[in-house]
Amino acid sequence: MRSTISTGTTAFGPAELDFDLEMPGNAADARAWLRESREPVSQEFRRLTNADLDELRLTNWGERRSTDWLLTTLIREQDHHGAEISLLRDLYRNRHTLRSQPVSGGRV
Repeated sequence: MRSTISTGTTAFGPAELDFDLEMPGNAADARAWLRESREPVSQEFRRLTNADLDELRLTNWGERRSTDWLLTTLIREQDHHGAEISLLRDLYRNRHTLRSQPVSGGRV
């Protein structure tokens, strides 16, 4: 099921929360879904020139910020989520080596 909420226009196109509520059931489909979901923003990035980096653009919270600030923020956010995914993957892969440690004093 696809859902779209439109709230106007922001930095890189229409301000729509467009998301697919049906999650992929395997890793190959999840990678394809992720690539597809990032394509609209990637297309906008490819159109940018160095001169565009100082241009002020509207954020989704209504503030104007420079294009380079927005790009940096988006890249940091992708890095952050990539790190979270990697941590969860590593914890899952090594779950058999993890042991619970008793908490002293009976408190958590």
